[in-house]
Amino acid sequence: MKGTKEMKRYQLIVIGGGRLGSVIAGQAATWGAHVALLDPGGEGEEDFFAYEGMVDVYKGNVRFLTEHEVEVAGQVRLAAKAFIIALEHVREVPEPASVATTGEVAEEPGWRQPPTKKWVVLGGTEHGIEWAQALARQGAQVTVVETGARLLPDYDPECLSILEASLRQEGVRVRCHTQVVKVVQRANKKIIQLQFDGLVEALETDEIVSADVSLPQVSSL
Repeated sequence: MKGTKEMKRYQLIVIGGGRLGSVIAGQAATWGAHVALLDPGGEGEEDFFAYEGMVDVYKGNVRFLTEHEVEVAGQVRLAAKAFIIALEHVREVPEPASVATTGEVAEEPGWRQPPTKKWVVLGGTEHGIEWAQALARQGAQVTVVETGARLLPDYDPECLSILEASLRQEGVRVRCHTQVVKVVQRANKKIIQLQFDGLVEALETDEIVSADVSLPQVSSL
């Protein structure tokens, strides 16, 4: 780990000492770039590349001083033409707090077990659609619940129409512009209350999985 207080310049600085950051930094170094890897959490895999002398690794809190300069651990100052932020992500739960704290919502399907009969996927994200298709292809009845007006709003509408048609063909139900009001457990079933256009509907399911949005932990930068 580097500890010099003098300004050092790099072609690329990667912020994030996890597997993703290590791979990015190491690959850039193999292409001949002068790279620094910053590990704010102090739990990165620096030995994976640093022992080969390919990447300079710094540990400690990271703070941007200017667009092209950062300070590490309140002492070391580094500069680079380009930065890549590859920090670990935190989950942003879109459903009501009462739902998130019931313990009835899984973070991902249990792929090692055969799918139960009925599933509800919360979130029409890439992950949500992937999980819905995979579960449906294994014989499960799947409903995707999306709070927005449509799935994947950043995608081309024509491509999205093809995707939605494919989902329908595979038996996946899509409920857009729908809010989750409450989830309760009754015997071995879960009852999820959905609100659409002012009307509340109770949907019975065996399992619920949240395909929510994950956000990088950049608040400290």
